Amino acid sequence: MLFYKRIDATGYVRTSIDNKRINAIGNTLSIDRIRQDIRYLLSPFLEKKEFGGVINALIIGDRSLIPDVQWSLFKSTNTTHLSVISGLHIGLISGLMFLLIQLLWRHCPRLNIIIPAKIAAAYFGIISALLYTLISGFSIPTVRAFIMASVVFISIILKRHNNIWQLYGIALILTLLYNPLSVLSIGFWLSFYVVAVIIYGSAQHQNKSWLYRLIYIQLLISFSTLPLTIWFFSSTSVLSPIANLIAIPVFSFITTPLSIIGALLTFSGLTDLSEISFFIANKSLIYLSIFLKQLQQFDFNQWNYTQTSLTDLTFFIFLVFIIIIPKELKLRLLSIPILGLILFVPNPKIDNNSVLITTLDVGQGLATIVQTRNHV
Repeated sequence: MLFYKRIDATGYVRTSIDNKRINAIGNTLSIDRIRQDIRYLLSPFLEKKEFGGVINALIIGDRSLIPDVQWSLFKSTNTTHLSVISGLHIGLISGLMFLLIQLLWRHCPRLNIIIPAKIAAAYFGIISALLYTLISGFSIPTVRAFIMASVVFISIILKRHNNIWQLYGIALILTLLYNPLSVLSIGFWLSFYVVAVIIYGSAQHQNKSWLYRLIYIQLLISFSTLPLTIWFFSSTSVLSPIANLIAIPVFSFITTPLSIIGALLTFSGLTDLSEISFFIANKSLIYLSIFLKQLQQFDFNQWNYTQTSLTDLTFFIFLVFIIIIPKELKLRLLSIPILGLILFVPNPKIDNNSVLITTLDVGQGLATIVQTRNHV
């Protein structure tokens, strides 16, 4: 993981009364220093708020202030991707900027003669995506999202009517050229897989209302990612489609925009307005957490791979695939017997007088699990 992130060495600071902070020499400017200054500036507004750590993470990508209890809540409902800057947030901010500039630009005929509204909005979309990526620390996941957004906006600027799958392939190639080691990242596979699902889902049910299609795509994303989350993380939330159906709109249209607006108002010296913005963002997370806690309490919510056979997981992948394929193929009825196999065929148990030993080596510690037929 460190090799993939291009980190050559790690270290730590010992606690000592002799420790002194070394001031930066001259007027050295760096992204990390700017992010640190933003954190100090926002600290008085966020430190007393229940979800101040999440709001801080949405603004500068620093997740260190999020308490373990909140992490556990997000993890148990598969909503951790919403609590920090991710591809979803960069796409959201750049997309909103694109729509806003396009709307305002069209009301000025003189500007439209110089540059068409759509092209001007695409430039602002790229700039907003770049700025948000920089503020997040230019991490590999956000750079990946920036590349994907830029490919779309550049095609608009160049007036190229590319097929959406061609743009998808170009973004994939550029991401691998930027960092070939991305293939070692789980986020790489998940992000491009989710984007592919969105592209596929957007082409379905074109004759339905926008609300129906929005709900359909959200449920499609949540359901189709269940096998991957089980495979990569050894567990998943069965109720994550319901959790994300509520959490994504809350984060996308309330929490994230108001958090960024609050930060901008703070920089402008309008602290009273920024306090209101942060207050509403924090309240949205409080109410959302009440809902997520209700889902977390269900015993069947967590599905652990350690309790699931490889056969069941394979059947589950086929089940998801059959459900999401176009209904014109008339194969969805096969999902019923496959679901029956998963639910009613007993999992193989460890034989008598046999033992299964699993060694967990995570680099910083070592654990050995010994399982017999009836004991662990």
